[in-house]
Amino acid sequence: MKNFSESFLRKKFPKVTKAQREKAAVSAAINTKEQLQRYCHAAETKLDEASDREELLAAARQELEKYEMALAAKRAWDRLGPYKKQYSFRPSEAGDNLDKLPRCRNRTR
Repeated sequence: MKNFSESFLRKKFPKVTKAQREKAAVSAAINTKEQLQRYCHAAETKLDEASDREELLAAARQELEKYEMALAAKRAWDRLGPYKKQYSFRPSEAGDNLDKLPRCRNRTR
């Protein structure tokens, strides 16, 4: 899931820093969708309470953005079928990716 999340986040959020995408990918990998929704809600509350204090406001925005990205990655992962979760290529491209298929790799030796 982590590799999927990183590539998904890179495509979906290209203007965000790599560090932010990595944090979001880790959050997506270790949390459930429900947990991420709760974290987003908590971060939104912090953002509302931060109001004028710039430093708190920036930190709250960053935290909210991280959880929103993680939630987007988790939702995209949940929509994938089992084949797509296991392999990064289409079934028709299996012949070109034998090294990534464990059973085929053992038979070709």
